[in-house]
Amino acid sequence: MTAALLLMPLGTQVAAADNGVYITQVGDAVAASPAGGSASVVTQAGERNYGQVDQKSAGQIGVVAQAGIENYASLSQSGGVEGNLALVLQNGVGNQTTLEQNASTLSNNATIVQNGAGNVASLAQNGDQNSALMVQNGDNNLMQVAQNGDNNNIVWTQTGSNLAQPKVEMVGNQTLSIHQLGFK
Repeated sequence: MTAALLLMPLGTQVAAADNGVYITQVGDAVAASPAGGSASVVTQAGERNYGQVDQKSAGQIGVVAQAGIENYASLSQSGGVEGNLALVLQNGVGNQTTLEQNASTLSNNATIVQNGAGNVASLAQNGDQNSALMVQNGDNNLMQVAQNGDNNNIVWTQTGSNLAQPKVEMVGNQTLSIHQLGFK
């Protein structure tokens, strides 16, 4: 069963010009509401924002909310009997988020929040019971995280501008907390 949907009640664009939404849900018991097994909620306010949600299994939630101009968010989820949960919120100009979750049997969860301009966040979770909270406040910051294996946990906050990342790669049963503050 394959469905490509352009949703207004769940994929809402408010006071927007030239915003784009693309939602794909593939799998059994996949519908555009929590009762059907998967949910995708995209709300965009501003201009030229683009939100994409791609869900390949039942039991996924998604959510992309963007306010501002020329923000881009791509969220992809698959696998997991209990599903995956992801949330991307971006406020500002030219922020980019790429979030990918692939679970084998159990769920992963992720939250990315970006406020400012020109921030880039990338998160890939491959395995079970991985979690991430990534927050950037400021301009031109970069975060890259790859969680492979099971039971990884990261909390990463950046406040400031032009903060370079350490690229983080986790390979199982790891917990990491990073807090960066500064301006370059």
